Amino acid sequence: MGGDRSGRLLIGANQFFSSVQSHLPCNTDIYRKGQALMKGELRVEGVTIRVEGEILNVENVTVADGGKETSVASGTCDPQVWFIARVGVV
Repeated sequence: MGGDRSGRLLIGANQFFSSVQSHLPCNTDIYRKGQALMKGELRVEGVTIRVEGEILNVENVTVADGGKETSVASGTCDPQVWFIARVGVV
């Protein structure tokens, strides 16, 4: 997936997105009950990713070049992002 960082990807409730490459070239919103499957390291460069749902299979998140990552739980923005490892889940 490629882009010039001007678009927006919306992953809604009960939707599943599978990425061939863990690089998001556009702003991304993952809503509650939405899921995004990435491949190991997620690179967030110059875009904003907002997570209310789940990001699966991420081992490392790299935020660079003015990128922003926001995790939302219970309707409030969390200053820290907690990742839960699920062994054996693909």
